[in-house]
Amino acid sequence: MSETYMLDTAICGYIIKNRPVELKRIFRQHRNDALCISAVTYAELLYGLERKPSDKLAHDINEFVVLVTIEEWGYAAAQQYAKICHCLTSKGGAIGTMDMQIAAAAIAMNASLVTNNKKHFSMIPGLTIVDWLS
Repeated sequence: MSETYMLDTAICGYIIKNRPVELKRIFRQHRNDALCISAVTYAELLYGLERKPSDKLAHDINEFVVLVTIEEWGYAAAQQYAKICHCLTSKGGAIGTMDMQIAAAAIAMNASLVTNNKKHFSMIPGLTIVDWLS
């Protein structure tokens, strides 16, 4: 049975730039699982390209996104985002807005979030975190 994995922006960047090499191997091992990114992650990847235009990077991003599903950020993610944002800000801690939106999308679709920033995302209740680098 396959599992659904949503990759965060940093992991996508590592895979796209082939750093570290073993992460690309792990990514390929999960080809029978449902691999996706949030539209928010896609926007962050494109923003990086806008900041530092590069034909190679544009090519690499385009090659990467055909390997994953880009999930819309919709109604269910918005509901989860409101809960996450309230939870974190009421405790006096918060993470970046985009990261909360990515986490909200993962929770909304019952996906495990692939990240190497466990400390950062572990503050979010109900989020399943997977670190392919540990």
